[in-house]
Amino acid sequence: MEQSTKSKILLTALRMFALYGYEGTNLRDLASELGLSKSALYKHYKSKEDIWDSTMEYMKGYFAERSPLKDQGVATPNNEEEFISLLEKVLTFSMKDENLILGRRILAAEMFRAGEGKLPSNPYILEIKSKFELLLQKMMDEGVIKEDDPGFIALLFVSPITDMIRAADHEKDKDIYLEKALEFARCFFERIKKS
Repeated sequence: MEQSTKSKILLTALRMFALYGYEGTNLRDLASELGLSKSALYKHYKSKEDIWDSTMEYMKGYFAERSPLKDQGVATPNNEEEFISLLEKVLTFSMKDENLILGRRILAAEMFRAGEGKLPSNPYILEIKSKFELLLQKMMDEGVIKEDDPGFIALLFVSPITDMIRAADHEKDKDIYLEKALEFARCFFERIKKS
């Protein structure tokens, strides 16, 4: 029961942080939205900052558990078709999952509010870059793509892809950006594939 209440608190906080930002969200309104008293909220979390930190941790776990790039079970793509198929799963998850969209909105708003250098880099972007770096290294090891610095190649690949994901956050028809990202990936793969 407690885990369920804690999850409800985090999901409601996620939505409220996305709508009102960190400063604009107060615990009284959060408790009211949940049908709890403020003191009941304090039984689960000691402060708004604790809820914020727990929400960020929840989002990291949420991404890790559901991502098509999770460590176990991801076969190394052996050709362009397999690479594009995997990317399409990642993009569909990234562009259409409402919790991920809310998480990105919160981070963008808070980074803007706090100013450059006040908050760490977007953990979602760092995580996806890290996952692609490992994937590209495996593809290099198996001779699917040219040998190069996998971190640099991942950065060159992930930066435009994450820009398209963020652009899709503001559109109802996310498939337009999905197709643009897949077209970019096809062109990118042509440049890095082993001849």
